[in-house]
This record gives sequence, C-alpha cells and structure tokens, in this order.
Amino acid sequence: LREALSKGGARLVDLQQPDGGWDWYVVGPGCGGSCPNLYGVTALGLLSAYKRTKDADFLQAAIKTGDTLVAKFNAAPPGDGNPATWVDRPYTQDVEFLVELAKKAHNKDYKKVAKDWYARVIADFPVANDRVTQRISNRGTLAGWDIASDIRAAKATGNKNYARALATALVARSSEWDIDDPGPVGFENFNRILSRGSMLWAL
Repeated sequence: LREALSKGGARLVDLQQPDGGWDWYVVGPGCGGSCPNLYGVTALGLLSAYKRTKDADFLQAAIKTGDTLVAKFNAAPPGDGNPATWVDRPYTQDVEFLVELAKKAHNKDYKKVAKDWYARVIADFPVANDRVTQRISNRGTLAGWDIASDIRAAKATGNKNYARALATALVARSSEWDIDDPGPVGFENFNRILSRGSMLWAL
C-alpha cells in the first residue's frame, strides 16, 4: 500500500499545474488550465500519500494547492445568503481538503478559511433538505456524491447537526438519485457507483 501511494503521489506531483491545480476530465479533453473542481478532491490524494510515506514533496504540493484555495476564498464575493447564486460558495471537497491540510501542515489558517467558506453554504441553505433538493435538481444520479461531500465538509467544520440532517435527507430521498443510470458503453451506472461510494465514505 505504501508503494502504491508513493507512486500515486508522485504522479499527482508530476501532473500538478503551477497554480496547484490539475487539468483533466474523467472523459474528454481537459480544461485548458486547472479545472476549478479538482483542487481539493485531487489534493486529498496528496495528503493520503503524505500520511503513509512522509514524503515532504507531497506535503509541499498540497500546500501549493491550499494556498491557491485560500486566495480563491479571499477573491470570492462575500456570502450573500442567496441559494440562486453560487460564486460565493466553495466546492465542498475544497473544504474537506483545507481542514485536513491544516492538520498535516500545522497551520490553523487553512481550517479557518474552510469554516468561513462552508458557513456560506449553510447561510444559503439553512434547511439541509433544501441543499439536497438543489443537488438532486442539478446533478441527478451524482447528487449522492455531492451531498456526501457536503456531509464530510459539515463534519470537518464542526457542523455536526447540519451533517446529520443532510444524511437523513439523503437517505430518505435515495429513490430520487440512487437509480439506474445506464451511461455510455463502459460507464454503465458510473455516477450511481460514485454516489454510493462517496456516501459510504461520508457515513
């Protein structure tokens, strides 16, 4: 396992963009630069590799990602409490990552940014079920993936009651997202599997 994580971490370092992000899609061409939704979720892999190997290169690469996310938070418009706008809200996996980075880098500033950023999600969706509704409407069979990330972000930032309410709504409404998703050849039920896996991780 250590060898696999070391190789995986090295590959992420090799592919990292100068701004700490990564340029690829699961299928199709890349973003022409760092994809905005890949910073935190990919850098969590760097932290997993660092945890097992203690390779300082992995931590430094993760810090590069974290510093870019802090800059993005500082440049974003202030939270507006409006669920119809999204530019003030984070990708929730960025929140997960920043909390983990704060532990590994021994820098509480990353966690503070994570908490302040996720507070904007709760301000936009004070009723957790409304957040679930928004995810289901926008993402369909990937709603489980997204809400599970919301759950982990809420837990990481100390919002345990909100996390529990999200989980309750997600499970109660599984018939709306945990459904057959044929997809293209070779990717049958791909989104459904991703959602289930993310949900298991969260719960």
